[in-house]
Amino acid sequence: MSAKVTAPLLMVGSVALENEEHVFEKCGRLLGDALFALPDGETGERAIWVTHEAYRLFRPHPDVETVAAPVGPTGREIWHPMHLFNCWVFKLRDGVKRLHFERLPRIDDALNSYKKFVNYRNKGVIPKGVKFQLCIPLTESVMGWWFRPNFAHDYPIIEAAYADLMDREMKRLLKAIPADDLVVQWDICFEVLDLVRLFQWTPKEGAWERFIEPIKQVSRMVPDDVIAGYHLCYGTLAGWPMKEQEDLALSVRMANAIAKEAGRRIDYYQLAGPRPNRSEETDFYKPLEKLEIGDARVYLGLVHDLDGADGLRRRVRMARRYLPDFGISAACGFGRRPGEEMETTLKTHRQDVDAFLDELKRA
Repeated sequence: MSAKVTAPLLMVGSVALENEEHVFEKCGRLLGDALFALPDGETGERAIWVTHEAYRLFRPHPDVETVAAPVGPTGREIWHPMHLFNCWVFKLRDGVKRLHFERLPRIDDALNSYKKFVNYRNKGVIPKGVKFQLCIPLTESVMGWWFRPNFAHDYPIIEAAYADLMDREMKRLLKAIPADDLVVQWDICFEVLDLVRLFQWTPKEGAWERFIEPIKQVSRMVPDDVIAGYHLCYGTLAGWPMKEQEDLALSVRMANAIAKEAGRRIDYYQLAGPRPNRSEETDFYKPLEKLEIGDARVYLGLVHDLDGADGLRRRVRMARRYLPDFGISAACGFGRRPGEEMETTLKTHRQDVDAFLDELKRA
């Protein structure tokens, strides 16, 4: 079976522009020829990623108790976190043994964005053939940051409720968006950081199961004619990465497990790359030799603003010693990089794509 994804560039998710129209306009014109799919940028309240679920899914739920809320510089409550220890904190109310969510607000946003996406593609701003990309956080990523006081108790209840919600919402999504025009990307961040023991409120036991069991559930909810991918992330709250990896061994192990356990074809994986100063460390990339993911496309997070095309070229050469064929991406989305800096970042993406393609021709 031939690979469904071959494009050189992946946009990971969030793009810190004013709204989805600006994302479609700027990214479509600047980067569309290098993409197989384009997200709506997760603008507005979604810019701080799963804070959107904290604020819109958990906070108003009658079976969820708010223990703490983020506080701004003036001491007043705000909706978004300032850092890891100034976040929403929740727990399930006493006696709650089963939870039910009516809908996922992220899906409502996607359905609204898709109509605009089609309009921009019909106008030629987004190239024909580029699909609509929807990024959805996996179970622990959507709740792990917030449910700290009783995590071990609350997690399995929320896991079951989220799986039920995703099953219903995937069906609602596919009633409005044709399967062959959709890319579903599952975002995995908290799970990665849980496995490297960044958090003190999660039990050490069961971290691998908290990562792999939801994948067995949600992957099967996506029909085979929808392109599906996984983004494995080391986090950007308070700076990327939240915990720097020594090499790509854990990312490779996780990708191999997803390929084995997903129960359906996975078309691409995004693996976070190194900091710029690790450009010459070939051992960082050596675990790529052990990938067992079939013909799925790998996107390595090798694009960094700090060292431009020259740094990218060095990292590409190092990585190709162990994986000859791959695409490139940033390490994560750009939810906290607004304004003029975002414009510079997108232009860097264009320069890096051109440098990447040139490097492949030289090899």
